[in-house]
Amino acid sequence: MTESSPIFSKTFSMMRWIMQVTEKFPKSERFRIAKQITDSIFFFQHVLIELVYCDEKDKLFITADIELTKLRIYCRLGHEMKLFSLNQYEYFAFHVSEIGRLLGGWKHSITG
Repeated sequence: MTESSPIFSKTFSMMRWIMQVTEKFPKSERFRIAKQITDSIFFFQHVLIELVYCDEKDKLFITADIELTKLRIYCRLGHEMKLFSLNQYEYFAFHVSEIGRLLGGWKHSITG
């Protein structure tokens, strides 16, 4: 399920992209905003994996949605602090919205 599912492959691609972009942040920001961004995408992936294997899916969907919201906020802050270019921020926003739609579709297919 995890390897072939679009939400997992898109999240993995986003993880890789975020790591590449945030490693170029100034050193002072790598330990503040970059850490928050990377921690957030890694935790989101962690919650997705739990969703596959756990029966208590309602709380996990809420947790995943909260983490995705935090990720959006951190990246918006990074953009406003001029750590992301406009093109990078647009790329991020498009792909995170797509991941959010996939999460919503998954939740709808499980909960009805």
